[in-house]
Amino acid sequence: MDEKDVECPKFAWIILVCIGCFDIIRGIVHTFFIEYAATNIVGLDLTCNRADQMVLLMIFGTSNYMTGAIYILIGLKARNLVPAMFAIIIFLFVIPAVIIFGIMPPRAGVSGGPLGPIYLIISSVVLIASYIHKRKIK
Repeated sequence: MDEKDVECPKFAWIILVCIGCFDIIRGIVHTFFIEYAATNIVGLDLTCNRADQMVLLMIFGTSNYMTGAIYILIGLKARNLVPAMFAIIIFLFVIPAVIIFGIMPPRAGVSGGPLGPIYLIISSVVLIASYIHKRKIK
């Protein structure tokens, strides 16, 4: 299949697949290395409500597996959806960030938090570059 037949440049779907792989790694950290992640990455105080906090981190890890798998599948099998997926990623990082940091800032360290802006920047650059690429090939 020619790249022009797919409404997505090669770099965009490769980056989405890489983000998917990274999300799966994050899922592994949040499920198999949960205690390390809780204390050393997130900076949670596990002396209070330990089980609840661990369950929440594990649920977050499970969602990382799902998003990672979805990103990989879209990147490999539904490339025409890749630009839309980057737009969705942008939307789903901006809205919660406004709510979380604007209305109810967390008390715990948010060491995993810097990944949000990184995802946002990568997604924005790739989305813009994808549309520029699409206009150039038409």
